[in-house]
Amino acid sequence: MTVLVWQRLVLVVLILLAAPVSSAGGIRSLLPLSEDLHIANAIQQVASHAAGRTLPRMPWVEPQGPRRSWAFPQDVRSNLHAFFETMMECLNLPGLAVAVVNGSDVFWKEGFGVRNEKGDEVDTKTVFGVGSTTKAFTAFLTALLVDNRTLSWDQPVREVFPAFRLQDPTADTLVTVRDLLSHRTGVPRHDLAAFGTSFTRRELVLRSQYMEPSYPIRQQWQYSNVMLTAAGVLLEEVTGRSWEDLVEKEIFHPLGMTSSKTTFYEAEELENKAMPMRFDQESEKWVDDEWEKNYVCDTVGPAGSIVSNVEDMAQWILEHLRAYDEKTPLLNGERLEEMHESTMHINPHKIILPEELVITHAIYDYLNLLLGTSYGLGWFRGTYRGHRRVFHGGDVFGTHTIVNLLPDEKIGFVILSNPVSLPPEKLQYRDAMSMYIMDVMLGVDDPLSFEDACAFPCPLFPFAPVCAKRETEKLETKVETQENRVPDEFLGRMWNDAYGDLVITRNGDDVEASLRSYMGGKLTSIAGDLCQWIITECDFFAGDALVGYLEFRRNADQEVIGATFSYVGDGIPYAILFKNGKFNTRQDGPGGCVYPFNVADTPERFAKNGQDGQDGQDGRNSSVTTGVLVALFLCTVVVAGALSALIALLMARRW
Repeated sequence: MTVLVWQRLVLVVLILLAAPVSSAGGIRSLLPLSEDLHIANAIQQVASHAAGRTLPRMPWVEPQGPRRSWAFPQDVRSNLHAFFETMMECLNLPGLAVAVVNGSDVFWKEGFGVRNEKGDEVDTKTVFGVGSTTKAFTAFLTALLVDNRTLSWDQPVREVFPAFRLQDPTADTLVTVRDLLSHRTGVPRHDLAAFGTSFTRRELVLRSQYMEPSYPIRQQWQYSNVMLTAAGVLLEEVTGRSWEDLVEKEIFHPLGMTSSKTTFYEAEELENKAMPMRFDQESEKWVDDEWEKNYVCDTVGPAGSIVSNVEDMAQWILEHLRAYDEKTPLLNGERLEEMHESTMHINPHKIILPEELVITHAIYDYLNLLLGTSYGLGWFRGTYRGHRRVFHGGDVFGTHTIVNLLPDEKIGFVILSNPVSLPPEKLQYRDAMSMYIMDVMLGVDDPLSFEDACAFPCPLFPFAPVCAKRETEKLETKVETQENRVPDEFLGRMWNDAYGDLVITRNGDDVEASLRSYMGGKLTSIAGDLCQWIITECDFFAGDALVGYLEFRRNADQEVIGATFSYVGDGIPYAILFKNGKFNTRQDGPGGCVYPFNVADTPERFAKNGQDGQDGQDGRNSSVTTGVLVALFLCTVVVAGALSALIALLMARRW
């Protein structure tokens, strides 16, 4: 037995010893979303052997073998057509377009349904907003600059964009271009600061210094449109050109994407565009909503403002697939592969699997469809039926997109659609469509059935959040509310450096809170307390919640000095302090209100409720725990080194 084998055995033993400390779930909790599944299988087999039992190999890591090379028969195209016709009918979608790429050719493309209430049909030239799939274009532009050595992925942002600042001093110093593109800066979404703002794009990015982080840098993957926008502004700083000009001249023109636009405002002039369409319950018809509502995306353009059609997006997909043959006309294939590589592991905190659940091939693929296992640079990473998958979705008002690549098989596709709203159980229709396309293009024997696709995901995956019975009612019903007249002293304008204006106004018998005159709602008192108010009947876009709390703040003289607006977005609770312009203090006196946020529903790090003494104790306990874990880790490293050296010495003497 070689020294290397002995060293590997020692490593496995150390992993087994460390597993109980690392998490309550032990090794099994790491397996389902482990990216290196063959290593995961090996560790599981060693662990089961040590426990005196044998576990079957995980079904999703069985070698798949190369995809058979074939000239697709016409019936594959017919099956795709029939599938999408069925999905349009069973889901009652307004309009949709799809294109599938195989090898170096566009294999199939088609439009379905209507693009507006007049009944104009969707075709392959109809443009839709592509939403957050725009992020890959921003990463691509960055790769062009990396390729010509103008930038490097790991270059500190402040070296090339000195005005950019983050609130956390460590992140402010260390943040790199790669961090911005991979959502690992520690700054969460803060979407309410980004959408509908009167700030320019650069002004918004410079206000990142006022946005509260929720984690230290590089410790947690957190999706952030603002940070991707910062990456776009960085490109503008380095090149002296606008992000829009860079996209048009460096990507659209060379790839022949002649119908694509960089902003919703610019695309307004196009006749063949898919209007956002909402279902009118009274007429039972899809009707047009306002295209202009998506103008709010143009400020964060590098994160989500491109408008395109499936013909142009097919050329974009082909560019990425060509990179693996090094036949790309625009970019060194090595740079594109760097964009697709894993940069940050994704913590799947939104899905809690039942303990008794057996992780099957299908369930693992479903989890990958939802989350991926990691994020690269503008792309998610995952697998499907053992095949490497690179993908990204996009959602803005009335437009929903998915772009998928199976790079090793040279398969890719794009789906564009235009419903404004659907029931929660139907929102995963893009995942069902993606599964079916990949199944037929890979030539599997058991493709997703039409019936399961129409009811997706519940028949196959009843543990999915949209299928489980909700244990809690809507937030409005969880608090006791009471109609109260808001005192005149609460009316007026307040300000937050990142979020802008919060205006409290009286409208007849109602009082309304308005954020930058763009989003707002009616104020209703909580349990008759004049300091605590819930914002109801609101149109705030706040991720997981469409409701917020407003807590007015007083100083020692009982003067209203501001208000704290609390909401939940993407699972992260936010508490944003707006200051009354009449005062320059942030200190609360004896008249300050009790923080109204339901801390029981928030992560532990937020459950502090302004209790300084308890915070300090929690911090000390956390520090002690961290210190113990660090000490254990260092001891493990020392022991590993000693064992490796001893084994090497013994083997050297033996041989």
